[in-house]
Amino acid sequence: MTIKKEIIQTVAEFKKFWENYGPYKFALTSNKFPEEFLEDEQWIFANESSDIFKTLFDWDKNKMKIVKSPFKKGAYPENIAPYKIANFPDELIDYNCSSFNYNGYVTKNVLEKSKSDDPKDVEEGLFKELEETISDLGYDLLKPSHGSKDAYVQEFIKEWLEDEEA
Repeated sequence: MTIKKEIIQTVAEFKKFWENYGPYKFALTSNKFPEEFLEDEQWIFANESSDIFKTLFDWDKNKMKIVKSPFKKGAYPENIAPYKIANFPDELIDYNCSSFNYNGYVTKNVLEKSKSDDPKDVEEGLFKELEETISDLGYDLLKPSHGSKDAYVQEFIKEWLEDEEA
């Protein structure tokens, strides 16, 4: 399956989309207004979390990548790692996130998720960390849980239905 972006406004539309194109391992939408990186009611669907985040932040288009960015010991807070997101989007500067700081430096949480200190592995670690922390940025990420190999959408649909009926 490929990465898919879709405007979905109702539970019925979501169910129809899932029936016709799903299942996917990951689905992401914004839970805040105004959205920073998505259109109103837009969703991103993919089978890899890295594809979700690369699509959300236009990673390739913006030529974003992880680069080594050493600093003098003691010059930065203890939780910051010597890696930076090159071409860090201005929209993220005001966010408080456990994955990166306002200058685009990744945190040591990201390094804990990385296989090695190679920038490609640190990038992968960033996406793994974002799987757990993307809600801090105002997004809902549906992912496999409750023994499912695909995004667990049932609970989200149930809450969405309750909101529509209210």
